[in-house]
Amino acid sequence: MFKISAVISAHNPRKDYFPKVLEGLKKQGMPLNEWELIIIDNMSKEKLEDIYQVDWHPNHRFIVEENLGLAHARKRGFEEAVGDLLINIDDDIILNPDYLENAWKIYTHFSFIGVFGCQIKPDFEKPPVLKIEHYGNAQRIIEQDIWSNNIKEYLSTPFGAGMCLRKEVYKAYLKVLETDKFRLNLGRKGEELLSCEDIDIVFFTCQIGLGKGMFKSLIITHFIPENKMTVDYLIKNTYWNRYSATLQNYYLFNEKPKVLTITSKILKFIRIMRMDNFRRKIELAKIKGGRDAWKKLQS
Repeated sequence: MFKISAVISAHNPRKDYFPKVLEGLKKQGMPLNEWELIIIDNMSKEKLEDIYQVDWHPNHRFIVEENLGLAHARKRGFEEAVGDLLINIDDDIILNPDYLENAWKIYTHFSFIGVFGCQIKPDFEKPPVLKIEHYGNAQRIIEQDIWSNNIKEYLSTPFGAGMCLRKEVYKAYLKVLETDKFRLNLGRKGEELLSCEDIDIVFFTCQIGLGKGMFKSLIITHFIPENKMTVDYLIKNTYWNRYSATLQNYYLFNEKPKVLTITSKILKFIRIMRMDNFRRKIELAKIKGGRDAWKKLQS
């Protein structure tokens, strides 16, 4: 019925930024009759349909998802979408005006790629005081198009924001979500910073025999609010990323923490102590996140 389903997952979006997200979609070059717009309102305090006008798009829908969590919002989007290609859009990203058109070109030219992603440009609310690479995945630059079916190869692995999925992928993943409750516990959930729901989709795509890719023609702008630029937030986010990845890797690949020798532990301790204060805190957050996740698995 539609070439593309553009699906926004939103939970209490910033009122000064969400209109920019919608404006970015309004500026898309693809004719409106070729794509649908679905806005998943994931338990926002104020009903989004009552606040934002999207009458410019004849094929738009607001859907309320009452199960809190990004994984639940994504799942609802998979249920509602009918497009041959689905694009995941967060409530803090703006698509370049040619995003839908370029995504469709990639879809038609690379039939062996089931999921693919984009370059990310950060839009910081205030000037950053740290190096940009310290702000998690705020920025991602793609020098050249790359694809692979190696499940653990990083460069060709897309993130959730702007992720594009073939219909056969998101509908197959939906069937898995109906019976596999573990996967629904991944992803942001209110103030909890769980993650890896996007990586799980990528892993699944490779497991069903399709590839993954990153393309430089796809570009989004990611809003980074001031509260997500603090050292405390970055440490907390690092902790939950490692916590989530540890759970996921054990669940999917039966990976267990490596047992270090005494010598290895001493060398690791020395390496950490030689780091600057910020990097040391980040490294310790990774260690704690992995340990806490393993304790959770053992219990």
